[in-house]
Amino acid sequence: MTTNLHPLHIRRTMTELYGRRWSKPEPYGPDGWWFVLPSQRLELPDGSVTRSGARSLIVSCATLQDPDGPWREWVHASLAGHNELPTYDELTWMHRAVYRDGYAYQVFAPPAVHVNIHEFALHLHGRLDSERAMPEFSDTVAAVEDGRLMIGRSI
Repeated sequence: MTTNLHPLHIRRTMTELYGRRWSKPEPYGPDGWWFVLPSQRLELPDGSVTRSGARSLIVSCATLQDPDGPWREWVHASLAGHNELPTYDELTWMHRAVYRDGYAYQVFAPPAVHVNIHEFALHLHGRLDSERAMPEFSDTVAAVEDGRLMIGRSI
């Protein structure tokens, strides 16, 4: 699969930062990767046992048109917990793994164009070339197809 992303670097960095091994990268869409961090067994102070910390990471790249006209490669990274939001530290780890020392942004879109398909997911958006640029996706259409988020342009 041809890709603009670096899935093995992302996996290696996330494994180092979490101290736990992430799954091998699985292709996701035309230019994307999906990773899973299994939950871990935790013994609670009262002696009971639970599982916690399951995470999934999706990183994808798409060519989108900037408001000023040029077409650019944008990277979307999404980190989700099974039943809890990832922490701020985890968000910074995802930034480091995916964007390295480049710019990435959380986007708080107006309600009319806001898309939320997973209540425990946090997202970052940035340009592939790491340039400072605010994403504008209000005319981008997002849909879920076979459990996967598909991005396209409205016509």
